[in-house]
Amino acid sequence: HGSVGNNFNNRYIILWETEGKDVFKIDSSMIQNNAFDFGNKEYELGFYALSINNGANSVAVILNPDEGDVELNIVGGRLSSGTKSVNSKENEGWYTYAPIETAHFNKVKELRKGMKDPAVKARVQKLIDAEEDKLLEVQHNLIKQYPGTYLAKIMTWKQTKWHDDKARYW
Repeated sequence: HGSVGNNFNNRYIILWETEGKDVFKIDSSMIQNNAFDFGNKEYELGFYALSINNGANSVAVILNPDEGDVELNIVGGRLSSGTKSVNSKENEGWYTYAPIETAHFNKVKELRKGMKDPAVKARVQKLIDAEEDKLLEVQHNLIKQYPGTYLAKIMTWKQTKWHDDKARYW
């Protein structure tokens, strides 16, 4: 359950089960009085998604039966940048990490554009490696901050030495 801004009243918020890039609608709730509630249901441990009116306006959420009731506060118009966890350590950590990872991938993507010039390729690779090390440090810190959580397990999985080799990682 959770709270949302005024601009979402009388719309549906939808809970999606995720399997890779595939999503399956599993529940919905009408937003009334700036609040939504999916009822007292237990979901399997994992990543799910919330969206407004089936749209592209969505955000990932970790549901963990050990946490019981997960309460989220959605501020602003974009779920991906305006969702905060009220009582879930899993999602508190995830909403800390997700924008850092997005910024990291955007920066690395921009740096890779400079690798086309052979004269600076080695220097650009060092910059990319430094960015990878920064993200790795964030992941290590989250593992320490949220030990024993699904989030910590996800952060561990993200640290595979083959993360840039799609044949091995995916």
